[in-house]
Amino acid sequence: MTNETVIGTVWGAFFAGSAAKEKIALTDLPIDYANARVIITITGTGTVGCGICQPGVVYELGVTENDYQVSFEDFSKKETDPDFGYVSIVPRSDRMLLSAQFEVDFYLVARVNRLMRTMKRQVAVYVPVDAEGYETFITVGYAKEFVMTAPNSKFAMCNIEIEELV
Repeated sequence: MTNETVIGTVWGAFFAGSAAKEKIALTDLPIDYANARVIITITGTGTVGCGICQPGVVYELGVTENDYQVSFEDFSKKETDPDFGYVSIVPRSDRMLLSAQFEVDFYLVARVNRLMRTMKRQVAVYVPVDAEGYETFITVGYAKEFVMTAPNSKFAMCNIEIEELV
């Protein structure tokens, strides 16, 4: 899969290239076939690979609001020389922290509540927006916090915080 850049200028038509996607989630594979197999083939020039391939069941929780947030927790080691003030950095990994709000139809509140109580103890793939261009928000991690409020009898608003595995 490639991430095609939208070309808006003549310069872009000549110099904008495509880059390999860092993340992808296929959430619409058919699951109603007995003994189904999924075959994944990765090809390309140079070194290609796949970090995580996690098959599983898709649970739709609700409709994600537009105000989700992403931040990063950096584990790099930073030291400052006490005499001269020089800073040295030992690069280490980081992890993404995703915070999203979504709306759940009221008749699904009990189901989503049960599911999230179970998911707080399990690693899962979280896809806040299942659409082209939002792949960067796909997170493999666990639900650190889940809060549900029911402002009326039509829907409930849920806040979820996901911590990515390092």
